[in-house]
Amino acid sequence: MIYSFYFYTYIFLIAATILLLIGIEIALALSFFINNDLYKKYENLFLSIWEITGTSIVFFVVQYEALLPSLLIPVAYSFYPLIFIILFLFIFRNIGIGFFEGKSINKEYSKRDILIYLFGTLIMAILLVSILSAAITGYGIKIVNGNIVWGPFIIFNYFTLLLLLSTILFVLGILGYIFNVKKFKIYGLIGYLLVLLDIYLYENIISYIFIFPLIVLLILTFVNLKDIVQRILFIISHYLNAMILATLLFPYIFGTININSLLSQSLPLLSAEFIVSIIITIVVIGIYYFEIKTILG
Repeated sequence: MIYSFYFYTYIFLIAATILLLIGIEIALALSFFINNDLYKKYENLFLSIWEITGTSIVFFVVQYEALLPSLLIPVAYSFYPLIFIILFLFIFRNIGIGFFEGKSINKEYSKRDILIYLFGTLIMAILLVSILSAAITGYGIKIVNGNIVWGPFIIFNYFTLLLLLSTILFVLGILGYIFNVKKFKIYGLIGYLLVLLDIYLYENIISYIFIFPLIVLLILTFVNLKDIVQRILFIISHYLNAMILATLLFPYIFGTININSLLSQSLPLLSAEFIVSIIITIVVIGIYYFEIKTILG
């Protein structure tokens, strides 16, 4: 039980990392149109963070495979059209960023280049959020003879649509909380309130624990803080939300499947994965920190 809860929460935290990184990417791309001075200030970060995002996605897949190997084939078989599109868009946007990196030497890239990247990344994010939503609630899918069957309602249901709207506001909020464009902070707060509404509609109750991230966001929105303090508090609240959500939803995936029934590894193997995952996390965070520090420096 302890190991399954750990890995369940761990996957949520990796998913939160991917969402945060993609949000930063999209926010920086939007800044090209909203505040070009801001874009120029963080241009090196925009041109490099995609590598970190890609690493996080791979890390997520590896951890998922290690934790739930018995669910790997059914999910891959059932969601292969969406996964194929996501991979195509992932490659598409990476090619676009490759062009950016080449053109950035002479500052030749245009709005069209950014829009192409934005389109690919945005659609990819929508599909990722939709799959994440289905994994949380099970809305839009059915389990038939051990197979996962999905349809249009995987996206067109209230939970996913609210989550997508809150994600868009979350991205705008990143411009405020991470890059200190103050007028966008309120969007992040509204996005979080929509997340709470979404959870309430799904669970018919809202945990009082969510008050702590909400207080942090209220402080960040209405109190002037140093940039570094603001960023740290925002990131802490982001991961705290992921941990709270994992605690509330454990041990279910796709709304009905009990994760404990899918763990096929022996206790020694889970123990080894537990230790290795902690070591990998420390190493990856260290790499991320020094890479981002170098880029911004």
